Amino acid sequence: TASSTANATSGTRSGRSGRRSSLSPPDLNPAPPPAAAAGAAEERAEAQSGEASVGLIRLVALAVLYVNHLYTYFGLGVGYPAYHRQISAMVGVWAILGAGGWRLARRGPYHPFQAYVTRALDAGLLTAILGVSDGVHSPLVVVYYLVIATAGFRYSRILPLWAAGLC
Repeated sequence: TASSTANATSGTRSGRSGRRSSLSPPDLNPAPPPAAAAGAAEERAEAQSGEASVGLIRLVALAVLYVNHLYTYFGLGVGYPAYHRQISAMVGVWAILGAGGWRLARRGPYHPFQAYVTRALDAGLLTAILGVSDGVHSPLVVVYYLVIATAGFRYSRILPLWAAGLC
């Protein structure tokens, strides 16, 4: 018949042109739709912007907490020299790493794992400072909440859970 001849010449088995039947071989390397590629690029740019924002928040929080430490140590005379040197060294390392991460998030190539690395460094350095300080009795324990809360700035569903697990 005419319809079976048309189906044979059009290359389709279902009789409808433009639609693939279930018997056709699948495309093994499908190209992502342009909208999905644009959405992924936009999501990556938002995550990079969030990482830069968190880097700035980290540096400001470090400055505020270190100024508070300096006031307590020099102004009120609370603490001892070895404790001051340890805190100063840890805050210095944290500030250098934080400034490097902030600069990389602003101007360098952004990799999604960068958010996980910075969260791990934040949690690790805060734990080290708390180990030198009063531990769980220190008022710095509330900074863990800041570490967890700022994880949401990266537009990731997994990162806040990662940060909560580290803290």
